[in-house]
Amino acid sequence: MRRVVILLGNPSNSIRTSDVWGEGHYGAPRGTREHKGLDIECNDGSVVYAPFDVTINRSLSVFSDPKQAAINNGIQLSGNNLCFKLFPLKPDQVSGTVKGGQRLGVMMPMQSVYPGIISHIHIQMCDDSDPTPYLKCALCEGNPLNSRRTNDSWGDGIYGAPRGTREHNGLDIECNDGSVVYAPFDVTVNGSLSVFSDPKQEAINNGIQLSGNNLCFKLFYVQPDRVSGTVKRGERLGVMMPMQSVYPGITSYIHVQMCDESDPSDHF
Repeated sequence: MRRVVILLGNPSNSIRTSDVWGEGHYGAPRGTREHKGLDIECNDGSVVYAPFDVTINRSLSVFSDPKQAAINNGIQLSGNNLCFKLFPLKPDQVSGTVKGGQRLGVMMPMQSVYPGIISHIHIQMCDDSDPTPYLKCALCEGNPLNSRRTNDSWGDGIYGAPRGTREHNGLDIECNDGSVVYAPFDVTVNGSLSVFSDPKQEAINNGIQLSGNNLCFKLFYVQPDRVSGTVKRGERLGVMMPMQSVYPGITSYIHVQMCDESDPSDHF
């Protein structure tokens, strides 16, 4: 199952927690009913982007109370075999297609209707199922869509790409040297890693092994903040090491490798 980033303005996809108006997680109490969506923090006026290639199916009116007119807009979208709704959102368009990472519209002024609330985009699946499993956090600062390293003068970053006589057993996620690396979900840090034996690669010879979400995986070329303990989703794991000093001209990246060397693409 491919996980997605919904908002570029909130690369950790931080979920609205408790405030004076309630809670934002799926299933939270709403009087006599349950919350049928998930609230992702989003400041009023922030630009909202397509999490992947989508088709806009229609606009939405959410509320019947005129007191809520300032936030009474949204859109229904489909893509990646998903159908979902985003509101309150003032859309740039109400039909057509939008590429992943392109602008969908602007977050509406929620504070004017609910003063003191944690402003948020409400995500609701068309079948009212839980959207939480489809969300992920950006792995690297500056790469909110977890863009993959494509072909450069040093090779290709997809899983299974040729590496001489062998195949690439991981996935390379673009990450500029010195960028902060974040936990993609709640993880346990299980130890540090040494990746290389060649002293010429010493400047990037570090990493960590982690577990979480029923997965065991490794991140290479990370200078970790810690080598044990737990880290919450969206919190800092460490810093990307200086790959350009070892491989000049390469697309700097974090290498993600599952402990069983299976394909990580659907998880990141």
